[in-house]
Amino acid sequence: MASNSNWLGKLGCLLPIVLLGIFLVPKALNTWSAKIRYDEGLTAYNAGNCPDAIAALEKLTPEDLGEDERAKLTAVKAECDALIAAQKLQVAGKPQQAWKQYVEFINRYDTGTMATVRQQVRQLQQKSSLKALATPEACSAIDRFKQVQLFTETEIPNFYADCADNYTKAGNFDQAGILYEQFIDRYPKHPTIETVKAKWIQAMVAEAKAKNGGVIPQPVQSGRTGGRDGAILIRNDSPEKMRIVFSGATPRVEELAGCKDCEVYSETPPKSCPNKGPTGRYVVAPGQYDVVVKSIGGGMVRPFTGNWSIDGGVEYQNCFYIVRSRSPLPPLPPQ
Repeated sequence: MASNSNWLGKLGCLLPIVLLGIFLVPKALNTWSAKIRYDEGLTAYNAGNCPDAIAALEKLTPEDLGEDERAKLTAVKAECDALIAAQKLQVAGKPQQAWKQYVEFINRYDTGTMATVRQQVRQLQQKSSLKALATPEACSAIDRFKQVQLFTETEIPNFYADCADNYTKAGNFDQAGILYEQFIDRYPKHPTIETVKAKWIQAMVAEAKAKNGGVIPQPVQSGRTGGRDGAILIRNDSPEKMRIVFSGATPRVEELAGCKDCEVYSETPPKSCPNKGPTGRYVVAPGQYDVVVKSIGGGMVRPFTGNWSIDGGVEYQNCFYIVRSRSPLPPLPPQ
């Protein structure tokens, strides 16, 4: 039979182990419950349910989680706070302010909450219009909208056009022209392509006039066409590639390559056309035309404009070159 002293000795050895177990149980339960709340919060977040996500995650303390989980918790809270702020503005009947918040959100985040954002934006669009969403902030983020599929494939081209129209209305013809041109390049078979081309031409003419560019006088007559239409021969005796815009009975936009062997003149222009550069021949219906000539090579920034009267059956000729500082583009007599 064991003595009491032996029994007590054994108990003394076991006591620290038992007590250690007693202290470990609450800590284990705390970690387990924190893990449940953390998983609940992330599940709600990934489903785009920020209110439930915040409700679960706010119960956690930094001590409940490891370093990676704490970083994730901070990021989720920041994102959900931003989304909830936008939703509150929308519920409060402030669609434009809400839309601005959504645009900022889309530019910053790309996670499970994006499905909720698409749903909220759809509600905004249904209560107003796609054109009402074409704000400057949104128009600068079109490519981002395409990435997150904020609008449908049918809506994106219309959003380009709406943005360009709104820029035109605001007098920002430069930015309008950029978006019209992108529309034309990306959606050449769109049903509204001809309308967009006409608006693009009008925007380029308006931009050139707004910048008070140089004036191109009426081109000189150089012969007959033998038909009812008029024809304009333009030689580019400059090293810069040029865009030529005709706005009138036959609206058209042309590009004329630069001349590798041509020079940029310093102060004194040539006495006659150097006749070195490429020539373009453009046939147009008789009528009055607003004409814009601008460099698209990066050298000659200021556009030049003119108002030309083109008669049927008449051929005209013009020669363009660059003079540094003054940059005049007068017509020179045909050679």
